Amino acid sequence: MLMQGPIRVLTERVMSRGFEPTVGRLLEQMRSTVSKQPGLISVETLGDAQDYHHQVTISQWRSQKEYQAWRDSEEFKKLSNALSEVLDQPNCKTRILQAPRDDIFLL
Repeated sequence: MLMQGPIRVLTERVMSRGFEPTVGRLLEQMRSTVSKQPGLISVETLGDAQDYHHQVTISQWRSQKEYQAWRDSEEFKKLSNALSEVLDQPNCKTRILQAPRDDIFLL
């Protein structure tokens, strides 16, 4: 079931040592390509302060449907396959998140 309304997507990747320039180039290509996708609001990549091989990308989308269209695109598949070849863990972890509908206080 698709979520309604805006979503955020958290993607975690661990790059293989020695492939930093390749991963950087591929992530820049991914960022350039995704920035042209309908529904993308923002995207940011952060590196772990303790282990720079661990990176997290947070993207915000108008809808899960538009995010799924990006995931189903040939551009995404091509770049993801290239990235998988230079990551310690070939499959990145991806989580789809959404703000609670009700205004509640969460600890």
